[in-house]
Amino acid sequence: MAKATFDLDELERALSLYRARSRRPRWRWVRNIGLFLIGMAVPIVVCSTTVMRCFRVVSPGMAPTLKPGDTVLVLTSVYDGRALPRTGQVVLFRKPPQATDEHLLYVKRVVGLPGDGVQVKEGKLLRNDRVVAEPYLPEPPTYEWQVDPCPPNHIIVLGDNRHRSQDSHSWTAPGQESRGEPAPYLAADHLEGRVYARIWPLSRIGTIRAP
Repeated sequence: MAKATFDLDELERALSLYRARSRRPRWRWVRNIGLFLIGMAVPIVVCSTTVMRCFRVVSPGMAPTLKPGDTVLVLTSVYDGRALPRTGQVVLFRKPPQATDEHLLYVKRVVGLPGDGVQVKEGKLLRNDRVVAEPYLPEPPTYEWQVDPCPPNHIIVLGDNRHRSQDSHSWTAPGQESRGEPAPYLAADHLEGRVYARIWPLSRIGTIRAP
């Protein structure tokens, strides 16, 4: 009869492997808690400065770029009354007088600057008669729309989710809705800042860049 033998090195390796596997879920749990605490601390820290603020998205008008529940970091020192945003940038601004919904702050994408003529035709955005590439749209708009060149110190804004957005396309001048006279321009002094990044939830962290 063969005599049983024990390899102490093999036994030690087996025990080490067992201990490592038994600890793994616990360390994964600790890691997830740590990431959660970091995610909660970052908005508190950055929003305590005078050049940044945080904003929580509540409407679907900028989906899928920004979804309800997203928290974004806004750079508030970039527009000081002289500088204007670039087309394609996403901005935070106060409610203009021609807006009719209940929101006090809006997040939209800049599609026109002073002197620009903007048009939506056959599912495409045209600026000064040139088609603008918009890879961020969930679907092309089905409406037709055209406005006169943007006046000085104003901009034109649209949401990425064109059919569910309160923006330049949907605004009309107060008291003139029955005549359908558009007031699509946003005064530059309503700008609060540029939306720079998503900072919450952790799965959607990333910068918001103009294409």
